Amino acid sequence: MSKTRVLIIDDTDILLSYCRQFLSEGYEYTHCTSGKEVEKVLNQSPFDLILLDKNFKTLPPEELLGPPADAVNEGLRILKKIRQIKKDLPVIMITSYADYESAAQALRLGAFDYVESDALQKDEMFLRIKMQRALQPKGFAREDLIKKFNNLGLIGKSKPMELLFEQIESASQSDSNVLIQGDTGTGKELVAKAIHKESKRADFPLVVVDCTTLPQNLIESILFGIEKNVATSVDARIGKFELASGGTLFFDEIGDLSLELQPKLLRAIEEKKIERIGSAKPISVDVRIIVTTNRNISEEIKNNRFRADLFYRLNQINIKLPPLSQRRQDIALLVYHFIEQKCQQIEKTKLDITRDALEYLSQRNYPGNVRELENLIYTACEKVETLITLKDLYLIEKISQEPISEISLPEENFIDEKVSLDGKTLSELERLAIIQALKKHNGYVEPAAKSLGIGKTMMYERINRYQLKHLVKGYSIK
Repeated sequence: MSKTRVLIIDDTDILLSYCRQFLSEGYEYTHCTSGKEVEKVLNQSPFDLILLDKNFKTLPPEELLGPPADAVNEGLRILKKIRQIKKDLPVIMITSYADYESAAQALRLGAFDYVESDALQKDEMFLRIKMQRALQPKGFAREDLIKKFNNLGLIGKSKPMELLFEQIESASQSDSNVLIQGDTGTGKELVAKAIHKESKRADFPLVVVDCTTLPQNLIESILFGIEKNVATSVDARIGKFELASGGTLFFDEIGDLSLELQPKLLRAIEEKKIERIGSAKPISVDVRIIVTTNRNISEEIKNNRFRADLFYRLNQINIKLPPLSQRRQDIALLVYHFIEQKCQQIEKTKLDITRDALEYLSQRNYPGNVRELENLIYTACEKVETLITLKDLYLIEKISQEPISEISLPEENFIDEKVSLDGKTLSELERLAIIQALKKHNGYVEPAAKSLGIGKTMMYERINRYQLKHLVKGYSIK
């Protein structure tokens, strides 16, 4: 059986050495160091796949296709040249640091995928999986992935989503820790769940830790467990690490984790052992860690709010989610998905939407990303009978954006200390507490949430649940 012929284009031999060490079986490698050699090499021999470095900073200026000052992007110029010579030859671009704009540009120029070199060093299977997918018949991998992840709630078929699905697929076949980054509302939790569901740990628990709502005085016992009678009337508790053993431990918004707990989390991850509070007996735990954040962790590290050593331990595979503004072609798919989903929830005949309303939604800005679009469509589904029109959307947005002072509210929407709480259910009490907090803080969600001791994410969820959007200053989902 003939070997797969791979051309490596890199100004150093690092990538070639890596492939020979970990990916030699079944592959035959040819190495060239500059874009000026590419045409000659491609015309001399047939290749099945190209691995292309993005950064050519060590190359002499006379061997570059572009200006020396922009050698960091020489790989993109080489990719353009490859596409002029071999239009359909799959190319995987390798970079020491991936950012969404560079990845999107590489895909627009025709790259099959875009991979961070750090991920290769931490998991040898990562590149192997990418290469195997690139070598599949054109169109097969794409349609297969899109269908799979659309069924898992990650709706879209744009190039940025195709890249995301590739990253999820690769991450799910690895056992390395994963850091998922993205703006609020982009779907980080859905990505974490998809990675777990498609991984070899899928038959074991996915245990969620919401770092925005962890009570400071109970964090350690929640994560590591506690022995009975450590304090008066305290029952034994199994911690999240033990509950997740064999499966995945998912930290949502890891940037909110207190600095005091971070070294203890790092130790547990490194040693794969924990100790319950009140016990000196170590307990072995086998968990994979997935974390999400909407914060700039590099800035958090610079400002001494996040430990660099913990970040490097968590950032073995890095997945960056595109904002909705950079995948507008998916908006129509998302709208129909949310209409169908909400109509099923409220047992309503499926609604339709007018063309002008759909066009408006496709052009509108979404500071809250997919979650904001979801909330808008859910609200529309609750209010209209058969057809969502542009007028319906305007009315919904007008109400949600009016300041509290301009909205006429029934007196019973507000409470004070004299209101009787007798006979009220727990949900009613919770609703009243949220109303009171919003009133006290003039409709601003973040200080209202802090006054109640809950995270902003939970606050917005409760606002939606109890239909209190009219109390929020300039409401939009965050």
